[in-house]
Amino acid sequence: PIRHEALVTRLITAAAAKRGTAPPPPSISEAPMSQRVRRKSGILLVEDNDVNRKVAALMLGSLGCEVRHAVSGEEALRAVEKNDFDLILMDVQMPGMDGYEAAQRIREREKKQRRKHTPIVALTAHALVTDRERSFAAGMDDHLSKPIDIEELHAAVRRWAPGNDT
Repeated sequence: PIRHEALVTRLITAAAAKRGTAPPPPSISEAPMSQRVRRKSGILLVEDNDVNRKVAALMLGSLGCEVRHAVSGEEALRAVEKNDFDLILMDVQMPGMDGYEAAQRIREREKKQRRKHTPIVALTAHALVTDRERSFAAGMDDHLSKPIDIEELHAAVRRWAPGNDT
């Protein structure tokens, strides 16, 4: 993940580059080819925090993933109803319907409509064993702690998004 200090440094460098006073900063939107997925992955990123959503989307984009966004549990349910995704990354703490309830409803719909199981990975700042257990109890398949580490995110995409064989 990009840390606060590194983000500030990159923003300052980018602003200076735009003014022509410094070389452009290195891109954080491109991962080395060895880290890119071999095909586009349809990933639904459910995150209500604008900054977290943008950072995660940049990371996923750098891995070659195709990302759709939802900002609430309700919006995630509507997106899943209309589209098939390879993977859902679900923030667990959102106003209204939280990620736990959204995951449970997605699982209920899959069973009721006999749809394929879509992997759901919890995204949360809570990293205790009980938090992981709560994610699994809600029907999620995996659990990533925030701030998101790009290597862990890449491993989760490879593990859960079908057809990604990097």
